[in-house]
Amino acid sequence: MFTGIIEAFGRVQSIREEGSNTHFTIASTLAGELKVDQSLSHNGVCLTVVAVQ
Repeated sequence: MFTGIIEAFGRVQSIREEGSNTHFTIASTLAGELKVDQSLSHNGVCLTVVAVQ
């Protein structure tokens, strides 16, 4: 469970299933600062960044 500080909000733009993985495309003002393998929170669940566009 994510217990860090919430710095910004994002909007889920799409959800894609790939095998046992689920990929979310999220738009946020902080998206440009994210790097692959960093974490972010969605509804208290910690998610790992796998790509940044």
